Amino acid sequence: MPMRRPSDNSHHLVGALLALGAYLVWGFIPLFWRQLIAYTPIELNAHRATWSFLILLLILAVRRRLGELSALLRQPRSLGLLAITAMLILANWSIYIWAVNHGHILDTSLGYFINPLVMVLLGVVFLRERLRPLQTIAVALATVGVLEQIVVAGIFPWIGLALSVTFGLYGLLRKRAAAAPLIGLTVETAFIAAPGAIFVLLHTHVPQAAPPTGPTTQALLLVAAGVITAFPFLAFIEGVRRLKLSTIGFFQYLTPICSFSVGHFFYGEPLGTARLIAFGLIWIALGLFTVDSLRSARTLPTADASSQVIDKYGFPIE
Repeated sequence: MPMRRPSDNSHHLVGALLALGAYLVWGFIPLFWRQLIAYTPIELNAHRATWSFLILLLILAVRRRLGELSALLRQPRSLGLLAITAMLILANWSIYIWAVNHGHILDTSLGYFINPLVMVLLGVVFLRERLRPLQTIAVALATVGVLEQIVVAGIFPWIGLALSVTFGLYGLLRKRAAAAPLIGLTVETAFIAAPGAIFVLLHTHVPQAAPPTGPTTQALLLVAAGVITAFPFLAFIEGVRRLKLSTIGFFQYLTPICSFSVGHFFYGEPLGTARLIAFGLIWIALGLFTVDSLRSARTLPTADASSQVIDKYGFPIE
């Protein structure tokens, strides 16, 4: 059995730290959006898309990849798909920010807990994939968890379902668009930033509610919305290139776990018996799903991790 070189260990360590950092930022991002609670999702998304597009464009220029962007702009089919995925991103962003700033962080956590299972179901419906036995049990348990909230608590978890479905459809369509992750995200943010930049330039909004911080800090936070969108994604891409799919499969649960902790322990959102039972069933389902994923991932080489994880899990787009 060949010995692993020290350089291999450092390569994997850097990948783990980058992926870990990305998922932790996505998990604790509700803390950021709550600092901008005085603004509407439309305003925040306008700033977010505009600044993230400019950052991504600069990164492509530095990496000398503008040629790839230019080539993609000459592919009408891919552009059409990316226009649709951009609208799904916008819907996902809007629902997420509204939920976070209206005291529904636990519901967003639920959405991203069930997202892997929704992705599997979309694969069955649209790609004619077949469920393996453990996947079938996992999906059934998650379904019971969702129905339990509706029947016992009389609450339809529309936020969680909307987030997981928009994200799942996004992943499904991005699979069909011939675009590298970074290039595709640049085009998607461009579609949103086109009207967003006009909004940013022309709209001078004074929030009716007093912002938590001063106007200068608020302006910097609005610009930082682009930074907090672009850089975790870049860290994620660089990280998964160095890691196995099974490792990323574990990391993906950090985001909803952190969001759950922020919502319940930091902001005091009530859990309740019905919601706790629902989460418990979904956590058991995810345990079974993870076991199944580990079994199937054993045959995948590390080099395939980046494309496989984006196809299978996507990346959070909060």
